[in-house]
Amino acid sequence: MTVNSLFADLPVLLSGFLVVIFLMMTPFFQNCHPILINRVTMALAFAAHYAFLGVAVASMVNVIGLLS
Repeated sequence: MTVNSLFADLPVLLSGFLVVIFLMMTPFFQNCHPILINRVTMALAFAAHYAFLGVAVASMVNVIGLLS
């Protein structure tokens, strides 16, 4: 991986990193409200990750999943 490709993939890497962070934070919450906020933020990070990868269908599935 070259430096140019690393900077080109930086949004994909950062959004994926955010998803991993939010997944690891979930067990540490005690109440339901912070868990729900964490899940919404994680779904948005997943949607952004898939959008940066160019997978529009998976991105929309995560956005639609926020409605349920």
